[in-house]
Amino acid sequence: MAYCTQADIERTLPRQLLVQLTDDSDMPETVDQVVLDGLIEDAGEVIEGYLRERYVLPLEPAPKLLTKLAVDLVVFALYGRRPETHGEPPKQVLESWRQAFKTLEHIQNGKVTLGATGQPDPEVKSAVIRVNKTPEDRIFGGGFLEKYR
Repeated sequence: MAYCTQADIERTLPRQLLVQLTDDSDMPETVDQVVLDGLIEDAGEVIEGYLRERYVLPLEPAPKLLTKLAVDLVVFALYGRRPETHGEPPKQVLESWRQAFKTLEHIQNGKVTLGATGQPDPEVKSAVIRVNKTPEDRIFGGGFLEKYR
């Protein structure tokens, strides 16, 4: 699912820069919609990969936090398309991209929630603890503490 739109991206990048980052022609004139839509879909897949076990997908309407994270992922990917930058985006773009992944990890681990739109999956699996000890293996058996009462 697409968690951001071209308009969301244009709030971060000026339109002319977006044209330059998407249009591969010698004289860039318009935003290459195929390129942009592909990167938006890729960002959505990455986001859903982190959320799949915790939320029922797709999340509609998309929480604003996910829109921001999707924009950060798309902008980073746009700079990665440019061979003249050797895949190195500006420092702020790189930092936003790193922070997006940290936030996704926090959402995945339950440290950050998405609010009312992201309902937890009712079939979340609980953890199981297994031990390899039996009552006979105990160093301090049940009667040990009785000596000190």
